[in-house]
Amino acid sequence: MNISNSIRLKSSAPMALMIGALLVTLVMFSLMLKKQSDLINIQADVFVPADSSILNADRDLYQARQAINMIIANRGNTAELEIDREKNTQQVSQGYAKFLGYISDYDDIKSQLPNFDEAFSAWQETSAVLLKTDINDNETNLTRSDYISVNAINNDLPPAFVIKELITNERFGAGITSRNIDSNQANT
Repeated sequence: MNISNSIRLKSSAPMALMIGALLVTLVMFSLMLKKQSDLINIQADVFVPADSSILNADRDLYQARQAINMIIANRGNTAELEIDREKNTQQVSQGYAKFLGYISDYDDIKSQLPNFDEAFSAWQETSAVLLKTDINDNETNLTRSDYISVNAINNDLPPAFVIKELITNERFGAGITSRNIDSNQANT
């Protein structure tokens, strides 16, 4: 009996190939599911809290700027507005630090972020000087123009939704591009 012409061999070989292909498919599918599960956990544990903290910091920065504008316009209780400004300014620093803590393992995202600390410090210093000067003083006018220019610098920084888009692009593996920041600067 010739083994190469055996019906058993002819029927067993394709069956073995099918079983092998099925096993490879199952292994690849389980690896893909594990990777997807890991990415979902990273999103839930890192990027969602990072989104939340940067959006909260952005809101606090807005509220601090509103308090300064209300003080300058002499609208409302100055002491309460100053307390609100200080509280919100502190919350901005804490929120941004918390955000940086979440994305500390993602250098490609951090490299796309603007120099927030420098602009924020300049804004704090200028606003503090502005609030301490007399409105009729010539030095106040210079400080007010400095405040406006520092606000313009802050307006050049990408808002939280652009930072959120940077995170979202990283989260889904699309990579980080400078188009988000470039399009934001084109709009200003």
